[in-house]
Amino acid sequence: MSRDRLAGLKGGYANLDDPVTLELGSVQHVDPANSLNNFLQEVTEVEDVITLFQQNVRRIQELHANVLDAFSEEQITSIGNQTDKLVSETFQLGNNIKERLKGMALANRKATGGPGQVQIRRNKYQALQEKFVEAIKNYQVVEHESRTRYRERMERQYRIVKPDASEEEISNVLDADGGNQLFAQALMSSSRSSEAREVLKEVQSRHDDIKKIEKSIAELARLFGEMQTLITLQDEMIHQIDNNMESTVNHGYEANKQMDQAIVYAQSSRKKKWCLFIFFLLLIITIVLVVYFTQFHK
Repeated sequence: MSRDRLAGLKGGYANLDDPVTLELGSVQHVDPANSLNNFLQEVTEVEDVITLFQQNVRRIQELHANVLDAFSEEQITSIGNQTDKLVSETFQLGNNIKERLKGMALANRKATGGPGQVQIRRNKYQALQEKFVEAIKNYQVVEHESRTRYRERMERQYRIVKPDASEEEISNVLDADGGNQLFAQALMSSSRSSEAREVLKEVQSRHDDIKKIEKSIAELARLFGEMQTLITLQDEMIHQIDNNMESTVNHGYEANKQMDQAIVYAQSSRKKKWCLFIFFLLLIITIVLVVYFTQFHK
């Protein structure tokens, strides 16, 4: 991938508050239906956006790890803001990739060209689909693992102030919509109230982070489902193209077969014509000789 292109993509998201930047900044959309070159240019640009998507996911994973190691409220808030901004940017990238893949699928249906160009378009498009789907899956793994670590951290914090808490009690506190209130009640009733207040602040922050992660997981599931639908539709289109190409090949085979038969008939016809020509020529020579010798004899 070109480093300059990726830098340009990143520059397009320098200010997420500016609506203009929501159109992927420096990326210029092309109509992949015009020519194979335009299609390949679109492939390159979408590959760059997918690469940026993957880089963002790795950065989000790092931020999740960093916030678990943070202790001060300022650090937690700062990292949380960075994460929120990066998650928003990443989903913008994901939706942009999805829409551009849809456009490429439509362009492939309208594109004209021989079987070779059709195969090139198909292979490139399928490779993009697989790469993006794999990136979504990786993001899902990152979010699920982060949610698990957040919950484990909250459970450990809870047990600090309430060591005798049962698994069911902890699950109820972590899973309940009003988990913060339940957590606060349990911690304030603990004999270790001084530690409980500090733990409560962190737990409240972690609980909010888990809700955000769960929202991201739901959004990723939606994006993944839309991509699976697009892949299914594309497979049906490819099957239809294959059928058309097979029909074209069959028609070509029949046409060649008929052409071969026509050639055979033409060759046979020429042979017959030559035979008739020779026959009449011999007949004429015979008649001339008969007449000549007859007259000469007389």
